[in-house]
Amino acid sequence: LCTLLSDHRLRGDAARALGEVGEAGVPYVAEIAQLLLEPDDVAKVAALEALSAFGPPCEPFVDRVLACLDDEETEWVQQSAQLFFSKAQESTVMAAVAVLDAWAADEEPEVQEKAARRLGALVDLGISLEPSG
Repeated sequence: LCTLLSDHRLRGDAARALGEVGEAGVPYVAEIAQLLLEPDDVAKVAALEALSAFGPPCEPFVDRVLACLDDEETEWVQQSAQLFFSKAQESTVMAAVAVLDAWAADEEPEVQEKAARRLGALVDLGISLEPSG
């Protein structure tokens, strides 16, 4: 539904609605995460809001959320990604750290730079990047 609708505001509304239904929306996490790849800020922010409600089921798409931390188009998307991570469960943060570690080990300096920038954004938020206990 989120990706089938042609209007970006309707796609965003569909994503938000799925985020509000709780566990019943989990089967649609991949579809909601797809909105993070769209150029439209309204759809991205709605997807980030919805995904933050799901916790661990969104972990396979944490790389897309990380990309929103330094979205070049708008600060609104960046702030929504920051809010996502500030609310995230530890397992989601650890999934993000694993992605960033893999990017940091990449041979391409541009990928390493993105990893460092996004890691810095998480640190700036005061998010612990170490597992507890």
